[in-house]
Amino acid sequence: MKKRTIFTLIVLFLSIIILTLLIINKKNNRNLVIQNNPINYEENKKDESAEDKEIIKEIAEDKGININNSYNENTSLYEVKKEYDGREYITVKDSIKFKVALAGIIKKQKPELNKLDEELKKAPKHTGIWIEESSRNEFLKIINEITNANYSIDEDGFLRQEESFIMNNYDKKIKNILLKNELFVFAINSECYILDEVTGEITLYPFEEMDPHQGAEIFESNDKYIYVISQNKKGKTNIKETIENIIKSF
Repeated sequence: MKKRTIFTLIVLFLSIIILTLLIINKKNNRNLVIQNNPINYEENKKDESAEDKEIIKEIAEDKGININNSYNENTSLYEVKKEYDGREYITVKDSIKFKVALAGIIKKQKPELNKLDEELKKAPKHTGIWIEESSRNEFLKIINEITNANYSIDEDGFLRQEESFIMNNYDKKIKNILLKNELFVFAINSECYILDEVTGEITLYPFEEMDPHQGAEIFESNDKYIYVISQNKKGKTNIKETIENIIKSF
């Protein structure tokens, strides 16, 4: 009789704990409230210094780089950078590489260099995790497989997280990303558009074809990031593992 009473008390105690956890989880199971900041894609249209222009011209002539193409009438595609030993070189600006890649993702075809700002009117308007339209179902499926919290993608293409009492490391990483007030763009595609460093022309870059073991092509510019994830057509990568590794890296 005494053992049965103890057993009943233990069951009752455990039931109370479970019920309490469920109530707490239900209260916490709401969309994470974050402060979204607007995204500005416009290039700084200040004239480069006369010195920079001269350096760009000299290096371009020496390397056979065509610098006649311009993003706009005031801004060159190129900027001057330095090697670890102090030697100067020129490269396409990260901001323009980013805009070309994003415009290609949105347009799903080759964007026009002199119409980038116009084509980016359909780009994500604020910070957060934004998923390209044709990638949303697969991306959301994988996120829900590797996490404990509930996720959805809103009508604007942004990932939404419901806060949960039981969150794993992926959930915590995603929460931290959402609270960073930075833009993270995800697209599942084995190719992307890039700006050729030598010709200054926009070209299609089939990165999986070039390197079947490459899980993603990454672009970065001023707290904005693009992750173009390989579709694994060659069977050398894994979409789920690539997404897991990207989230782990944050």
